[in-house]
Amino acid sequence: MTWELKRVPLGPVVRVAFLVFFLLALVLFLLYSTVLMGIVRSVGDALDIPLISGAGGIALVFAGLLVAFLSAFFYTLIAVLVTLFYNAIASFSGGLRLELEEETVIPPSGLAAGAGASAPIVPPPPPPPAGNDGEPGES
Repeated sequence: MTWELKRVPLGPVVRVAFLVFFLLALVLFLLYSTVLMGIVRSVGDALDIPLISGAGGIALVFAGLLVAFLSAFFYTLIAVLVTLFYNAIASFSGGLRLELEEETVIPPSGLAAGAGASAPIVPPPPPPPAGNDGEPGES
């Protein structure tokens, strides 16, 4: 079976690239800021400098969101340029051609088709024993 990739649409590239790059930048910012704030706080406490030991807070969060947004924007711009470059090259050369073979997949022995339907049903646990006045759980 032969598949050809002649053109990549820009809309999905922009959406996926921005989401992926924003999440990656946010995670990296959180990791780096946690380590950096620990170092800054320990240096500020060791040197007894109140301005450094109290640094951070809401400004750090907004700075992180701004850096994550800007880096995601620029990396998305690069992804769009690469997509446009691929589309231009593919219009001249015909695109990328892939030859794929079909392969049958044999499921593991315990997961054969219909194995879930024949599994035994476990009954619910019995209710707690009744107390002297008929209320469950009282003794």
